Amino acid sequence: MNRLLFSAALLLALPASAEEEPEASAAPTAEAAPKPAAESPEAAQLKVWQALMGSATQIDACTQKYTGEFPDRAGSVSITVGIGTDGRVLTVKTDTDLKAPDRLNGCLGSVARGWRFPTHSGEDPATLTLKVEVKKGQKFKLLKPGEKQPAAPATPQGQPAPAEPQFRYAPGWTQE
Repeated sequence: MNRLLFSAALLLALPASAEEEPEASAAPTAEAAPKPAAESPEAAQLKVWQALMGSATQIDACTQKYTGEFPDRAGSVSITVGIGTDGRVLTVKTDTDLKAPDRLNGCLGSVARGWRFPTHSGEDPATLTLKVEVKKGQKFKLLKPGEKQPAAPATPQGQPAPAEPQFRYAPGWTQE
């Protein structure tokens, strides 16, 4: 599977076809429905964000089950999905360094299989990798495309600021 950096232009690369005007002498025919206009890269990015945030409650349920069982453990899970040109998830792979992650990985994998993304004309499958932070009390949240991360609150000395989930979507746009 080729891994691409998400290029919205690639995602929305639809073949342009010149429509010919019918000749005046041609017999009348049923009019074809107008072709939808190509989606802007910003609109595609927003749909990716909506697909991921639409499952935030389910992702939180998975991580809360894990942290309920292992409250002192913290880390992250990377979910990588292969996406067909129709926007459906074809493959799911999870990777983590957390101990005893089987149920967590299974739960997050099940959530990922339900994601639907914009169609694309790029390589099949495109890939999306999402990093989900797992920590007691951590809620899943992604910034909207173009939204800036708020200033980090002051943390006690020696403690890192909480990390936000990250994702890479192939074909073209990256949020980190």
